[in-house]
Amino acid sequence: MKHFSTFLFFFFLTSISAQEINQNDSIQRFRIAVGTDAWNTFRLIRGRDVGAPVNIEAQYFVNKNLSFGTSFGISSQKITEKLFNTDSSVYGYYSGRSLNTEYLIRGNYYFSFPNAEGKFLQNWKIYAALGLGLGVVKDKLEIDEPNQSFSDKIIQRDYYLAKQVSVGMEYKFNKNFGFYLETGFAMSSLQIGVIYKF
Repeated sequence: MKHFSTFLFFFFLTSISAQEINQNDSIQRFRIAVGTDAWNTFRLIRGRDVGAPVNIEAQYFVNKNLSFGTSFGISSQKITEKLFNTDSSVYGYYSGRSLNTEYLIRGNYYFSFPNAEGKFLQNWKIYAALGLGLGVVKDKLEIDEPNQSFSDKIIQRDYYLAKQVSVGMEYKFNKNFGFYLETGFAMSSLQIGVIYKF
């Protein structure tokens, strides 16, 4: 709840100047997507599921091609890992959940299809995106060593520099609604989402 409240604060700051305006003026948009965590396949090797990251983004367009805004991503993974002795025998386990959240400032630059003819192509746009911010990983783990009659619980939190380098495509159904596909180096290596314009 603390992470979500922080995002709402950033979203409020980004949304405060939203208003009804023309297509060529600044516009305010909201995007939400569900993706895959395929870049982090090492987690599978270590006994972690990949989860389904959710990304929420607020955009403010400074012109028809360039937008800035805030992005919030969250992903949860189940952890089950074995503890090995030096002779490779198993002496215990630890299990729990890992929660990964990212708060970023992000910029998108949009390109229209050149010489597009027909409404279908005119409704598509491609874009490139860069993002930078704070990432937090919180692990809640329980260690169990049956042979030693030992068990313990660990809560640990790590911080890192969160980065995004992505490309994507958008399609608008009408003035207010659309969808998008995005791939790149981010919490979600591939995601699909919906767009709502205020």
